[in-house]
Amino acid sequence: MIGGQGYQGGTIVNRTKLQKKKEREERLRKQRHFESVRNLYPQFCFVNEHICDPDYVSIVKNAVKDINFQTFKFHDSHDSVYHEFLKNIVKYGFKLAFFMAAGVTEFAHKISRMDVRSGTKYLMSEDPEVVEFNKRASNFASQHENLLIAIGDNILFSKGKEGLFKYWPNQGFRICFVDDRICFVFQRIHKTQHNNNTCYHYMVPNKIKWNNKEYEMYFTHHAMQRIIQRFSNRGKSSYCSFILLYEFFNNMRHKIAFHAGGRQFVQFYFPVFSKLLPTVKKIVESEKDLCSIHGHIVEDTEKRDVYVKCFSSPLDVDKNIITIITALLPGYHPTPESHTFTSPGIKNMKEKDRFRHLYFSEVDITSDDYVDAFQFFHNNGVSQVFVEKSSKETNPFRIRNFFDHEKMIYDKLN
Repeated sequence: MIGGQGYQGGTIVNRTKLQKKKEREERLRKQRHFESVRNLYPQFCFVNEHICDPDYVSIVKNAVKDINFQTFKFHDSHDSVYHEFLKNIVKYGFKLAFFMAAGVTEFAHKISRMDVRSGTKYLMSEDPEVVEFNKRASNFASQHENLLIAIGDNILFSKGKEGLFKYWPNQGFRICFVDDRICFVFQRIHKTQHNNNTCYHYMVPNKIKWNNKEYEMYFTHHAMQRIIQRFSNRGKSSYCSFILLYEFFNNMRHKIAFHAGGRQFVQFYFPVFSKLLPTVKKIVESEKDLCSIHGHIVEDTEKRDVYVKCFSSPLDVDKNIITIITALLPGYHPTPESHTFTSPGIKNMKEKDRFRHLYFSEVDITSDDYVDAFQFFHNNGVSQVFVEKSSKETNPFRIRNFFDHEKMIYDKLN
């Protein structure tokens, strides 16, 4: 009896060991399978970790580690295109994978065989082949944006997302492709105290010239809240709104331009974003001599950077500091656009009332309402588009400088 119990106990023990062994082997098999499939997709790398809090960096890295591209759904009709594009990045590098996805590989090889001067001149021409190339490349550029947004949202809204939002907007990250990798570039907006008020500046304070004197530019807490609100889709945070905020600080242009209500105002301009691209393209093509915000008349033969008006704010001046106190969308009182509501020259009162009331509600710069209002103000005498001669060699493919940004990050990694 005792022996029988011992034998029965031994059988149970052996079965338990065997079950655990099978479970371990299955885990290892799944892990090997995951790693083999994962190697088909780009690996991750991180830049500028030192500028953010270690806890924030750790949260981002843990969320990134959990990304499983094998089961990743981009919620888009181009899902299979994105997966093929990602796999081609590993095989051929980002730039060639981009051309392959856009269907312009043969044309790109043709340009690569030209010398730089001839290639740039040809790409700026209106040759039908160039026009078709730009059309296809620009089309995939917008799809490429959606892919990055999907990856970013996957991280922001993963487990422990509250840990990431706790650091917003002071700390964030940008996703880009570098060679054969997906790179996370950490970014930071710094807080400081000025006259007992909390103010913000991005990395290094922006400089602004006024009356032949240079000032450092800071933003109040209220201004930051309003800017975030305007870049968020109806108040909803997303990776897209995160990036728009940091892009604003990276690429904005500003001009102290008009006086209203006894105060001087700063107007801010932002590079054209995809929602406004068709409208702005028509405006630029129809108005050949649009002045830049620096007063330079741009000729057709010159490289141009195009900006759109996004905010206005009264300013406070204290010694060598200019403080931006709010962010008023075009149309709010007392922006120059608000005067169009009282202009007797506008015949369509119904349309005028629609846009006047629009600005008493919450609206963001990526909404259809904003696009309509943008066109309305520009058509009624308050220019919303500004161009300036490019200060650097811009991307000849006109694809929002994706490759320029890639080179900058690549240089940092190497």
